[in-house]
Amino acid sequence: MIYDGRNQYLYDAEGHMCAAKGPSPPSGWPWTLTGYFYDGVPVDRSSSTGRDADGTRVAKGNLAHFTCDFNPSDPYVASTNQGFNGFTPTYSYVLGLKGEQVTELTVSGGAGSYLSAWAHTNVFGGLGLLATYAWSDTPNQSSTYFALNDWLGTRRAEVGAEGCVSTFTSMPYGNDLLPSTFSGYSPCPDATEHHFTGKERDTESGNDYFEARYYSSAMGRFMSPDWSAKEEPVPYAQLDDPQSLNLYAYVRNNPLTRVDADGHCCEDAVDFFGGLLNALGSDNAMGAGRVDQTTTAGQIGASVGDAIATVQGFGEMTLGTQAIFTGGAEALVTSPAIETGAPAAGLALAAAGAAVDIHGAKVATQGLVHLAQDVSEGGSGTKPSSEDQAGKGVQGGKKDRSGQGSIDQLKGVKEAQKDRTKKGGYRISTKKSEQDVDTATKKHATNLKDAQKHYDE
Repeated sequence: MIYDGRNQYLYDAEGHMCAAKGPSPPSGWPWTLTGYFYDGVPVDRSSSTGRDADGTRVAKGNLAHFTCDFNPSDPYVASTNQGFNGFTPTYSYVLGLKGEQVTELTVSGGAGSYLSAWAHTNVFGGLGLLATYAWSDTPNQSSTYFALNDWLGTRRAEVGAEGCVSTFTSMPYGNDLLPSTFSGYSPCPDATEHHFTGKERDTESGNDYFEARYYSSAMGRFMSPDWSAKEEPVPYAQLDDPQSLNLYAYVRNNPLTRVDADGHCCEDAVDFFGGLLNALGSDNAMGAGRVDQTTTAGQIGASVGDAIATVQGFGEMTLGTQAIFTGGAEALVTSPAIETGAPAAGLALAAAGAAVDIHGAKVATQGLVHLAQDVSEGGSGTKPSSEDQAGKGVQGGKKDRSGQGSIDQLKGVKEAQKDRTKKGGYRISTKKSEQDVDTATKKHATNLKDAQKHYDE
């Protein structure tokens, strides 16, 4: 999308949104031009940025000209009369291992003499944004602001270490974001731009940065079509879900239970919390009721649940040990005064402490065992899911669903059906629907082979 009714946009050859132009300004005022700069592996002259499609945004700033060329010494500029855009950074980012924005810096000055100043630092965990360390409303003072998120990872409230409280409301697709105050408390500053599902919202456009592409909450759709590392007819499509055929759709039009981690594919938040609660409850029941999770989100949730159970178990062991010593000491010290009943109370406290200690040890053991199994079977904390068995392989950091990988996906659908049936789960379709799926998958495989043959030629 190059115009959304308010802003205009430019994209480079790899699909990065490289420039945004704001609404028409009042007479005599300059246009608001913003440029987005990405990191990545340098490539030959295939785009104005000279970067590959896997680049992550590392800075944004003002533009002098509405073009995508960031290199003033590039001979390509002169040969095409395209012109240097005059990019001047205003913000730069320190990124985490998964591309998340850990620290934001404000940038001032000109080329060769840029000055950076700290703006805020975000803390992320398995459940998304946890806290932000940022400047407070008090001059020259910083503070820690804790994020209270909903099941999708959207920040719904913010609590400051100094006692402030703010809340945030929005619609299911993230639109109409509004801050509000909490009765009896002073409001917190909006410590970070991360709101909808923990993604950064650009103030100049209102779009959310999802790494692979940008999302418009006002329209409830992505600004550009989905893409994959390898050329394929419909990236990340699933034959049993027509919603996956829309390359602009956000989480297959189901924003209440699904989230998108990187702009490519959706995960079921319900599966995540289901896996978390099942693992936590099972570890507390000495392994009883454990359910194998068949989705990646469910497996990650189970790992988080096991981690929580492990911490809980060690906490119970600490409390139980303290109760044993306290109760035992009370029984020994007060044993001469049998008529007071104090020795019996001390012994009861010690017995209760022993029970808590034993339960804590068992819970911690269960949690540690299951965490070890998760790591050993999955290599990254999760076991291969039925989604992975259905052809969602990973190559070069991106899911592979082209060529032979897509054909393997079709075979994997039947394996996933068998797997879920054995575990008492739902079947993907009825008998007649399965025949229809078989016919469609064979036709899809033939089309893929023809496309691959044409592409190779």
